[in-house]
Amino acid sequence: MTLSKFYMDGMILARKEKWRYGQALFNLLLSVRPELAESLRGTDMDPFYLGGPADDFDRWDRFATHIEKEWYKERLSTCVSCQIETPKAYLKKVEAFGVKGLVCQDAPACQARSVVQRALTRS
Repeated sequence: MTLSKFYMDGMILARKEKWRYGQALFNLLLSVRPELAESLRGTDMDPFYLGGPADDFDRWDRFATHIEKEWYKERLSTCVSCQIETPKAYLKKVEAFGVKGLVCQDAPACQARSVVQRALTRS
């Protein structure tokens, strides 16, 4: 499941069950990534009692930031072209022209990230 599908399924579940959006996201997270849900339970990132970001934006932001950081943590790999850690879902396997490994699916974006990365490492 991608992260965007997780958020979309959370919205659908909230409407279907007439739950708060935070409650739906937490319950969905509990079913798809239980270890991640348990790491949030009762913390200042727990969204369960939130109807949405407007209820407590800081809490919601901490939740979303944590989820986005952890969601692909075990699913990251480095693009052989731009050398940036990227979710494997956005990489494709190549074996051509002497290049073997995973590269970003969007070559222009990969090249742009590579230029930015090199500029940042020089400064």
